[in-house]
Amino acid sequence: MMNKNQKIKDLIEENRVGMFVTQDNGKLFSRPIAYADVDDDNTIWFFTDIHSEKIDDIINDDQVNFSFANQSDNSYVSISGQARIVNDDTIIEDKWSYFVKAWFPEGKDAERLTLIKVIPDSVQYWDGSSSKVVMLYDMAKALVTGKSYVDVANSENKKFVY
Repeated sequence: MMNKNQKIKDLIEENRVGMFVTQDNGKLFSRPIAYADVDDDNTIWFFTDIHSEKIDDIINDDQVNFSFANQSDNSYVSISGQARIVNDDTIIEDKWSYFVKAWFPEGKDAERLTLIKVIPDSVQYWDGSSSKVVMLYDMAKALVTGKSYVDVANSENKKFVY
């Protein structure tokens, strides 16, 4: 049986882009962002500009959320945790990929380049692992039997606290 960290990592890796949520004076702000890496403990890393507003938000309140949605696979992941700003050349080298250069054409040595590390406090995922045809079948089955879709679908919903 797959352990919880591997299951969550697999679900995240099916999505290149997630919605990253920070807080500013009690208000939530979301933006799409591509992650650079996911560690075995589900720590998420991504590159950003040191002058971006999300950096100011993290300095003021490091509690963040990162969520991923994969409609084609009917899987969703929401990770809440602590964000850390990381300026370590060794880690930047390790996490760097060719695609990051689209945002930082100067490369790994760009003065404005930094990493954000999101250390999970809690994770919740929903995994339908079904095609759209199976989802439609399950919806029809629910309607015909009078049962809830949740009761007839082959899906999984788990919540973990680290």
